Amino acid sequence: MGNVQIDSDAAFKAASDDAAKFLKEHPEKNPTVTLKDLTRLQGVPTWIVFWGNEKLGYRSFISGVDGKADDRQIDFCNRLRAGPLQPASICKK
Repeated sequence: MGNVQIDSDAAFKAASDDAAKFLKEHPEKNPTVTLKDLTRLQGVPTWIVFWGNEKLGYRSFISGVDGKADDRQIDFCNRLRAGPLQPASICKK
């Protein structure tokens, strides 16, 4: 999967910081943390932290190498919006 240097706890902390506004408004939403090999799309192994569900949720992409929120998630969401799915509620606006 590549050189993952960031553990799940650090990824969760970074994702929580990234999702702070959403979590303040929806503290009852439970997180799911997954490590994905998105090297083809994102360039590095990526932690995905998702709160809520498809109707009301927030998804944060965290680099498995440097632990930073990946701004390319906006491109990912824009590609989804261009297709038949409308993921506006699970992607940053």
